[in-house]
Order: sequence, then structure tokens, then C-alpha cells
Amino acid sequence: LGSVSHPFETRTPRQLRNVGKSTGAANYLADVFSQTNQIDFGVYAGSKGVSNYHKPIGQIWEKGAPETVAPFTGTYQGNQKEIRGLTLLSAQRQAGLFAENAGVVQEVVLRMPVIESTSSNALVGGIAAKNTGRVKACTVGPAPHTSDLSDFSGLMSTPSKLWVPAGGTVGGVVGENAATVTGCLNTARIAGDAGATAGGLVGRNDGMEAMVTLSYNAGAVGTSEGASDLKIGGVLGDNR
Repeated sequence: LGSVSHPFETRTPRQLRNVGKSTGAANYLADVFSQTNQIDFGVYAGSKGVSNYHKPIGQIWEKGAPETVAPFTGTYQGNQKEIRGLTLLSAQRQAGLFAENAGVVQEVVLRMPVIESTSSNALVGGIAAKNTGRVKACTVGPAPHTSDLSDFSGLMSTPSKLWVPAGGTVGGVVGENAATVTGCLNTARIAGDAGATAGGLVGRNDGMEAMVTLSYNAGAVGTSEGASDLKIGGVLGDNR
């Protein structure tokens, strides 16, 4: 199991959370996963009485220890099966479905997410807070009302939102990108406080190998009320 020919299957919130479960030397971060079912965090959280269930994949689980992130180097195949209602309200620096991707994440559909970090130098992204691998054909936010992407009236009334405080970096798909983002779509709202960097697809595109291609943003990118001195863009917040 965990190979291209025999991937681990993810069908429930618990199984998705366990993709990144790591204690000591034991983890699954280099394995191959295939999502075979719609995963609904809203239903699961309601039944368990918790609202902030997911831990970013790659964030090491050690109680009482400082934050440690180990990059995901495997393959996660979403198969266009939706992940719905992911709520992640974090004090950790890197917040997203993946804390850091150095492998391949593709065909993930993240519907109605709410992802926020209160860290002063936060990296927030719907699919990955940081990407040094490949993010392909992923979607973040509510479904567009029309198939030709020409009418997005009503999207702002949805609860989908990614946010960072002053000094943070946020992108709809990836917070900070140093590699490849291709064929992706964001329709979620992106916002930051004063001094933040915010982009519809990628917050910060960093380095000569950082590429964003064949991707589209239809989500509003804005500021918290009264905020100023932001780097902000419909596609990229900052490109170095």
C-alpha cells in the first residue's frame, strides 16, 4: 500500500487528517494517496462536536513542542472528489490543507473552506501554505454559477475565506510558491490586514523556478476594514 499501483485511499475526514499524521520517524508523507469519496468536514465536525478538526498535512503532531513542518513528498490524487467545509483556525505559521507540498497534489476540490492563521508571519493557502513541488488542476472555493466562468454574482455571499493578519502572506491556492502551480481555479475570498501580501491564486511567487500557468482567479481579493500598505493582486500578491 501507498504506491502508485496500490495507493492508500482517503474517504473520510479522519483518513484525510491521518495523511499527515507523524510521530517521530513514522509518517506517510512520501506515500501515494487517492481520494475515492466526497469528504465533508461540516457533517463530521457536527457529529463530533468539533469545528477545527483538520491539522495541515506535514505539521508534526507533538504535544507541547514547537511547530515543526515536514514537507509532503508523495502524491495526493483528489480525483475531483470534493472536500467540503474545511475549517482551519490556527496559531501556527503554515495553514492550509497541506502545510508544505514538495510532491504532487492534483485534482483536489476544496469547497467552502475557512482558513485563517493568527501568526504574525503566517503563510496561508487553500491547497498548500507553501509549495516547492507541483500543484495541478486544483479548485478552491464555491462552485461558479456558470460553466463559462462569466458570471460570479453571489460568490461574495458564500462563507469561503482565507485570511492572514499583518505581515502574513495568503493565496487562494498556495501561500508561497517556489515551484509549479498549473491548471488551478480560486473562487474564495482572500483578505489580509495591514502590511500583508495577498493574491487570488498565490500570495508570493518566489524564485526563478516559481511558475503559475493556465490558472484563473475569480475570488475577491481585499483588505480588512481600514488596512493599508498591502501587496495585493488578483493573481499574485508578490512576484520575486
